[in-house]
Amino acid sequence: MATVKSMEKMIRSIDIRVGRFSAIAVLSTLLFSGGLAASEECGAGSVPANTDPKASAISGTISPSAASTTPADHIKAVIIHSYAGFYNNDDACFFMANALSTAGIDATVAAYHQLDTMDELLEYDVFIFGSCGHYFDDHISGYGTVQDEVRSFVEDHGRGVVGVGGANYTSAFNRYHDYDAVMPVHLHVPYGYLWGYEVGITDPSHPITHGVNGFQFDSSSLAEWCPGGTKSGSLVLAEYAQNSRETVVCWSTGPAEGRAAYLGPFYLADLDSFATELLYQNPDTVRLLVNAVRWSSGKAALDVDQLIPGQPTTLRVVNARPFDTVVFALSRRGGGPTPSPWGDLFLTPPIEALPYRTADANGMALFTSLCPNRTGMHFWFQAVDVEEGLLTNGWDGAIQ
Repeated sequence: MATVKSMEKMIRSIDIRVGRFSAIAVLSTLLFSGGLAASEECGAGSVPANTDPKASAISGTISPSAASTTPADHIKAVIIHSYAGFYNNDDACFFMANALSTAGIDATVAAYHQLDTMDELLEYDVFIFGSCGHYFDDHISGYGTVQDEVRSFVEDHGRGVVGVGGANYTSAFNRYHDYDAVMPVHLHVPYGYLWGYEVGITDPSHPITHGVNGFQFDSSSLAEWCPGGTKSGSLVLAEYAQNSRETVVCWSTGPAEGRAAYLGPFYLADLDSFATELLYQNPDTVRLLVNAVRWSSGKAALDVDQLIPGQPTTLRVVNARPFDTVVFALSRRGGGPTPSPWGDLFLTPPIEALPYRTADANGMALFTSLCPNRTGMHFWFQAVDVEEGLLTNGWDGAIQ
């Protein structure tokens, strides 16, 4: 077993000198159980480091892309609000926005007239729609008014869209052809539904379903399935146990390869008539929603599991370029800013490199380690896709 002193020698800080990283060392493959508690300053993790020689490029021989000189800022999502008619989803929109904001996503609720120009839409990375519970109330709330802009937003501008339960229902009955065009499921055929349902994850390796367990709800909860089925080129990530129909589906579409995800549960239905709030009390349905928005944004994004004393935690990057080198780094001193060739780091020196990872075919990279047994210890994390020269968002939190 290596001593704490020898572990500390293995950990090389990133010095920011004359505008570049001077070093992020390739860490040893030595396996030890110290995790983030390995040193007072927090160091290497409990998972062995990758020793691929290309990691030496991190020392400065790979230049960041000129197009990627700023870190990914917070993902910005907008939820279209159904506010007219008998049903409205005021409370459901609030629940969704709160869940996304808690996960570090800037979430805004907007009426159609705040989104009916491309300039207004392009303030956001992801557009989210569903149904309040009645297609006519969605229609008079202006859902159809923005559908052509949303299609261009995805296909021509490479932004993201997430359609949740009711997307099929309202699109089919209102003949929203442009919503149908961008979604990975056929929305033009009237919807199917389940009162009470169980969802099984069929592909847990995808960023949308990673870390999501199967879930079920009783007959007070409504979910949708699409009789028109999925489109060629889409990925099915989860199904209903009751009928084996698809409930989580995604794809990329259009010249700009915008991303679209479909989630069957009715996340945006009127709370007075549907048990929508239960979706926001279940950690798996919340994670599913957050994951879908992050993936759909296309932005390199870092998130971290809860930091619990003595328990494993996972740092996860999504939307890296597949098979690129991803370096995770941390500070115990603060959230920067610290200048770098890739933009401002949200880390204050000394900055420590954790063992790097290679992104998988889905552009996801994971680092798992143990948290120190010290409540209140604060960490700041960030990651970089080395070959793309692209920083993720920063993340900070305390062990509790």
